[in-house]
Amino acid sequence: ILCDYREKLSLFISELRKYANNRDFRSVESIVSEAFNLSKPGVIELCQYQKDRGIDIIIYLPKDEGVETIYVQCKAGANKVGVKDVRELIGVVGRDASTAGLLVSTSSFTEFARKESNFSKIKVGLIDAYKIAEWLDIFKKIKN
Repeated sequence: ILCDYREKLSLFISELRKYANNRDFRSVESIVSEAFNLSKPGVIELCQYQKDRGIDIIIYLPKDEGVETIYVQCKAGANKVGVKDVRELIGVVGRDASTAGLLVSTSSFTEFARKESNFSKIKVGLIDAYKIAEWLDIFKKIKN
């Protein structure tokens, strides 16, 4: 069973990376949006494709004292996402006074990107392709 799960996970990740390699960034953003929709955290908004102010998806989380806003930026490619991208997201989240940010990558993150995320006063989470695949698999099982 574990072997079958790993094979499915591997296929999903290769499919996601195929979109990234074909520069079909909108499909990557749509898959990530689907993963968040399946988890039902709140209202999910897939932003316009061009001139999105550095944000691809916005998650609105209802709270007792109002609504928290989480900005999601997707990075598609084979290279690890670096500290520059983390800093850019921190800047956008701070500029708009959003609650937090999530940087989603079809690959992974450099050590310095992880450190920047951990030390930032602004909350920024890092999510790689493996985590997206796990979410989609888990929530599709729950839904069925």
